Amino acid sequence: MSIPLLRVPGYPGVWAVGDCAAVADLGSKTIYPPTAQHALREGKLVGRNIRARLNGQEPKRFQYNAPGQLATIGRRTGVARIFGFKFSGIMGWILWRTVYLMKLPRLEKKLRVGLQWTLDVVFERDLGQYVTLRDIASLNRLLEAARKTEAAGA
Repeated sequence: MSIPLLRVPGYPGVWAVGDCAAVADLGSKTIYPPTAQHALREGKLVGRNIRARLNGQEPKRFQYNAPGQLATIGRRTGVARIFGFKFSGIMGWILWRTVYLMKLPRLEKKLRVGLQWTLDVVFERDLGQYVTLRDIASLNRLLEAARKTEAAGA
């Protein structure tokens, strides 16, 4: 698919976003990359376009100018291109982590992840796994449900 309306040609009522859509950028005449930042915005637009079609209105074209791209490529190493500026190494990694933390949904989650990341910088990675009482209770519920399903099918 290459139509910026996110509709699949030849299939009325079928829309495509994310990795399964090749959406043309009208300005540069290239295809938008299949990244999460594009897919999230494509999905929102498809939702609005479906609602518009149900209300008898015309769908809108997808258009997005990404401010940049970030990637972590190893332990304390990353790459970033933000507003045309390029960063690599530890600076790219710090930028990636900063943006990631900003996009987390709640302050509690941001604090937990930030604290864990800080501990990972200071201490060696711990390969042990901690099992809590909540984990055991959840596992017991799953096992009990599996037993009931197995007994019902036998």
